[in-house]
Amino acid sequence: MKIIGIKNIDDTLVISLDTKLPDTVSEDLYLYIDTLDNYTKRNSDNSEEHSYSVLLISAEEGDVTNISEDRYHITLDATSPFASAFTVSIEDSTVFYYDREELYYKQIDLLCTSCSTCLDDQ
Repeated sequence: MKIIGIKNIDDTLVISLDTKLPDTVSEDLYLYIDTLDNYTKRNSDNSEEHSYSVLLISAEEGDVTNISEDRYHITLDATSPFASAFTVSIEDSTVFYYDREELYYKQIDLLCTSCSTCLDDQ
């Protein structure tokens, strides 16, 4: 199972997969979202070490998260503190996501901010 796309539409994060999610699992299936500062732990199997852990399918209860009817798409509420750049992982698939517009404006802010190392700022 691989992540083939991520879209952030109107505060909703939609994650597309290349294969269907199973109807049942023998152990809980998680989706992990890691901010860039949590780089060293993004491959961890421990859900507590990730920035955000989303239980998709419980071994006991079945679907826990909003999964599309065709089981190729996962929909998450993105009003939680998602960053403008992060990684999303499910099983052995990891994808990097970034919001171009947000990162552009952050770069402009950096360019317009005086730094302490520039002689011109003195």
